[in-house]
Amino acid sequence: MRNFKLNVHFSNRIIIVLTILCCFWGNLSLADTSNKISIGYNHSGVIDASSTLYMWGGNTYGQLGIEKDPNNYYDEYDFPQEVAKGAKSIFAGYYNSAIVKNDGTLWMTGRNNKGQLGDGTTTNRELPIKIMNDVKSVSLGDEHTAILKNDGTLWMTGSNYYGQLCNGTYVDSLVPVKIMDGVNSVALVDYNTYIIKNDGTLLKCGLSNAAEIDDRYPYEIEFYDDYGNKRRVKQISINSSNKFYLLDDGSVWFEGMIRDFYGSEYTSSYIKYQLDTYYNGSMREYYENYYKERFEEMRRDYAGRTVSNSKIPFKLIANGVKLIRASENDWAFIKNDNTLWIWGDNNRGQLGNGTTKNVYNPSTEEVYVLYNVMNNVEDIALGDDYTIARNLDGNIYTWGYDAYSSKNITTPQKFEIKSKTKLENPININVTKKLKVYSYYVKYRKQVRKVFSVYKAKGTVTYKKLKGIKNIKINKKTGMVTITKGIKKGKYTIEAQVQANGDSMYASKIIKVKFRIVVY
Repeated sequence: MRNFKLNVHFSNRIIIVLTILCCFWGNLSLADTSNKISIGYNHSGVIDASSTLYMWGGNTYGQLGIEKDPNNYYDEYDFPQEVAKGAKSIFAGYYNSAIVKNDGTLWMTGRNNKGQLGDGTTTNRELPIKIMNDVKSVSLGDEHTAILKNDGTLWMTGSNYYGQLCNGTYVDSLVPVKIMDGVNSVALVDYNTYIIKNDGTLLKCGLSNAAEIDDRYPYEIEFYDDYGNKRRVKQISINSSNKFYLLDDGSVWFEGMIRDFYGSEYTSSYIKYQLDTYYNGSMREYYENYYKERFEEMRRDYAGRTVSNSKIPFKLIANGVKLIRASENDWAFIKNDNTLWIWGDNNRGQLGNGTTKNVYNPSTEEVYVLYNVMNNVEDIALGDDYTIARNLDGNIYTWGYDAYSSKNITTPQKFEIKSKTKLENPININVTKKLKVYSYYVKYRKQVRKVFSVYKAKGTVTYKKLKGIKNIKINKKTGMVTITKGIKKGKYTIEAQVQANGDSMYASKIIKVKFRIVVY
């Protein structure tokens, strides 16, 4: 690892400097969850009390671990499908998924264009494939993957265009390669990798805007409070726009873009630049207070959307937090007393407060007054328009947009696998009722003809002959009718069935038909 360190000091005059890597601490007890709930780019997964994994959502690349329907490119499932038994953890990513089973084996499925599944190929996988043993957790980026083993070693695979594999190269890897020891957790986003060591050290590699940094090697980001005390990082939750850091004192720090009442967007680095460039003495003190008030206003309408180059976080929550989560437009944290607090966009009821009104609550000093959704909560997963939570008793709750019913569920509902009534299959068939074949043709060779035209079928379609002479056959998969060589002149009636096998929403349906073949 190259000797770079990024020092981040939090005070009224925040500064960033590069120094030499030097300091270490003792091990820190860091937050961890069971990862029995997860929301990816367009799919989700939960593991119930029997260790059964259920998944739903988009399956374009096989990210659900369900073999794709060749007749349906998007292959979407609007309610949970059983995927695997004996599952311990589920991690849903960008068109792919990782499953850790109770025996510690890692199984991957979905998109694999850069080798992010780690199976030695760039072949997409529709069914989970075993990658390695003794795995603790996984983090999935757009095109790279981080695997944390039980012994604390970090392994990475996939795209390395910006050095995000942290191995000192820009070369992609199709299999997991060992990066370092002593790792507690990893967070990936876009072309970046954030690593938290067992002692609370935060490292980063990947795309960087700092010319001094070689982004192929992990460099340290240090946190200092107003009193010069070095803080340790317990967790980081990131998306394309924002970063949330949970420190060892239970405080939460934010880095990214926020918007004020008037639609103006600011970053903390922008404000520092204004102060350092234009103001000093009493004028600086005045504008420091001015910007502090503006920050309070911005927090009341906290709705950041735009990716920023901000380098300087500010304190969002003073203390008492043990877990943080962030999606693009919603944010949540779990306090030490296991209460769940959430705020942000709520157009589909994803905040769970009984309404569809957005919640950007006011703050006092450093602590937000947020909406308490649930108690006794272990973990929370945030999607674009729905939310999943798991409490300490192992029960799972969901709320927000329900694609199956097309309704907004605005309060937490207990997650249950129910037998849902499927819709009638809309299959429609045109059949050639009378097919004429000249006897001269079948005297010397077989004849293959099309009899069935199928429309709007849901699921795969299969064909079966029910009655008729053996000289006339029907292909099970294509429905093409074969008239064997040597058949005699005559009129032959055939009974057959066409079956649309259905999918997650539509039931199977069988249509029986008759047609006549005339050999003349």
